[in-house]
Amino acid sequence: MNNLLWVFVLSLFSIGSPLEAEDVVQSGIIENEEIIEASGLAASTLNDTLLWILNDSGNAACLYAVGEDGLDLGKITIGRVNNYDWEDLVAFRWNDTSFLLIADVGDNNARREFCRLYFIIEPRMNENGLFDQTVDVYQQIEFTYETGPRDCEAVAVDPVQEKIFLLSKNQINSRVFELLLTFSAEQPMIARQIATASSINNVTAMDISSYNLISAVMNYQNIFLFYRQYQESWSDVFQIEPVVIRIPSLPGAEAACFNKNGTSVYFTSERVHQPLYRLDITNAPTDSIPPYPPENVRLIEESE
Repeated sequence: MNNLLWVFVLSLFSIGSPLEAEDVVQSGIIENEEIIEASGLAASTLNDTLLWILNDSGNAACLYAVGEDGLDLGKITIGRVNNYDWEDLVAFRWNDTSFLLIADVGDNNARREFCRLYFIIEPRMNENGLFDQTVDVYQQIEFTYETGPRDCEAVAVDPVQEKIFLLSKNQINSRVFELLLTFSAEQPMIARQIATASSINNVTAMDISSYNLISAVMNYQNIFLFYRQYQESWSDVFQIEPVVIRIPSLPGAEAACFNKNGTSVYFTSERVHQPLYRLDITNAPTDSIPPYPPENVRLIEESE
């Protein structure tokens, strides 16, 4: 698609008022009774139909595997760490490796001196198609914010730009912070503010699509879709008006992610046996959500 045309398409659909999306469907119910406070959700980069879920603070240091229908596929235990305040989960490919990032970044009272990001190598299913192993942390990043402690429940990774993004929660306008995606920097690293996401607050989840052109941000009422033109910086993207999609009423919508191919957004809530919803962003009405970016958009970016 021509660059100017792509900008024009986005300008037509960037609106501020929430839309009642007809393309939100319930794909299943979370079956595992141990998932009582879902706070992070990530789509496996190894398996097209596998999702990972983590519980909020004070729960076991485990990641739970579920199908796209909510079916229980077991769990993995993360060795030698505690769930101090796990708030988000990210799956991404980087340096030919599938990683899961566990974001221990919750800070309701904005008092933590340091927060931590734990990286594990995504495990594979056993011979029975389930998970039941213990996995050790591969690397970790300890960091602090340049402007002092703050609460955060939303983390995303752009492995192409090698950046980690964090959105603060309790401001009227959420602050966007950035860390380098690296295991070799001196620690603690400093998360630096790069943008303010206007008119968005109480952010509980965030993800970036696999082709790095859409970010989905969620709070308790809506999903916000930020569309990036290729070669555009995320710091610019987060300052424009997103597409706003109203979500069903949930007791605590705090977990969301793109599917592996970036064509849908999955989301769910705290409490046991919650619905697992899917927002399709490819077949949505053309007057509500921009069309799915053509495949050649990223190919152009990679070739230049």
